[in-house]
Amino acid sequence: EVLDLLLESGAVLSEKENSGWSALHLAARKGHLAVLKALLERGADVLEKDKVGWDALHVAAHVGDTETVKLLLDKKADINHQDNNGLHALHLAAQEGHVEVASLL
Repeated sequence: EVLDLLLESGAVLSEKENSGWSALHLAARKGHLAVLKALLERGADVLEKDKVGWDALHVAAHVGDTETVKLLLDKKADINHQDNNGLHALHLAAQEGHVEVASLL
């Protein structure tokens, strides 16, 4: 409901903060599945990257959120995308010891 109100008031889905993170990145970091779904249904780009090349899948893998990773994969996140350092989401999950997430990737 709040997202709908924001969008009706002129909020822009692709707006980014200084790091290049969008609402999609922030929702992925916090595991807000309902917000992620709503953003994607309203046209947010699942492939959108921040300044270091992280997409929402990289963020979710880094924090170890299995359900968010599953949702993003279902929404066609690019499992083969590399960030600016050549790292895939799988690398981030493995570095952080997120075995279940790594097995999905």
